[in-house]
Amino acid sequence: MKRLYSNNYWQIVFTAWAVIILLLWIQYIYLSSFVAATLLLIVHIPIVYLSVVLTNRWFPKAVHRKRLKLFILQFAGTVLFISLILALNFQLMKWAETHGYFPESILLANHTSFMLDFLFSIPSVLVILFGFCGLRFSYEHINLKKAHLENQLQVLQSQINPHFMFNVLNHIHTLMQTDVNMASSLLLQYSDMLRFQLYKGKGEKVELQEEIHFLQDFIEIEKIRWGKKIKVTADWKADCMSIKIPPLLLITFVENAFKYASRTLSEQGFVTISFQQQGTAISFVVENSKSIAPMYDKPKDRATGIGLENVRQRLNILYGENYQLNIQETKDTYYSKLEIWHI
Repeated sequence: MKRLYSNNYWQIVFTAWAVIILLLWIQYIYLSSFVAATLLLIVHIPIVYLSVVLTNRWFPKAVHRKRLKLFILQFAGTVLFISLILALNFQLMKWAETHGYFPESILLANHTSFMLDFLFSIPSVLVILFGFCGLRFSYEHINLKKAHLENQLQVLQSQINPHFMFNVLNHIHTLMQTDVNMASSLLLQYSDMLRFQLYKGKGEKVELQEEIHFLQDFIEIEKIRWGKKIKVTADWKADCMSIKIPPLLLITFVENAFKYASRTLSEQGFVTISFQQQGTAISFVVENSKSIAPMYDKPKDRATGIGLENVRQRLNILYGENYQLNIQETKDTYYSKLEIWHI
């Protein structure tokens, strides 16, 4: 609803003024002649222009530059000036009726005093201008909130990339001490991932197939790194690979699974990944065998806790109540399930 309002602000303003003018014209033509009602409404053209300037030029400047005292003077001056124009308009039409230019009407029968017309116009003008200032204030508030959230997303997303890059490069560095050929192979594989991070990872959305390919590259690197110590099972099901999703949203779950999966000489650990996309909904399940150390209890695990908190913040900003994240810890496993209903 807020996004719709933000995108269609000017249509709302135009529609509101059109409704006001139409209602006034219906009232005027009911209580006077067609020509008199039309002439009365013509004077409203500069009034509409003044209100638009006040609410969409002066008001935003006052808010952004913190010059509210100046705007109060501008607002008061505009109210008085518009009320003056309306009073003069009614008095001019009253004079025209009195001198026989138009037939006498019920509409102007009580407009006998310029001062009364001026004073009675002020409350109506105040209500209308307050309403349009309120519309503009809501528009500015929504845009500022949107800019803040976009900036927040960029900050959260940038926190993912350096941490992830450090982990992968550290893996490659370790392998270079023992197996240069494998390290070279991993480096080539990682180049695709790095390209994705540099050119796609900072964008707002990427195609699902690109995100899945990125995750698959990471999984392949981890499979080579750990060999037979970890059994990896990954299942990917998607109806439409071209739908758009936020980049790097799922990598934290996969990274944590490999980082904390049990891998001992006597027992093979496991990582199981399941991804499903159907229509606008996705489900992402990651489960891994549990290592000896608790996942979040020790200082060394703070980075993981920050990573998951980062994901939660991104999900809250992007989807609000339109997602569910379930993280469970049992005696032997860690389990994460992310569901987004309208990706």
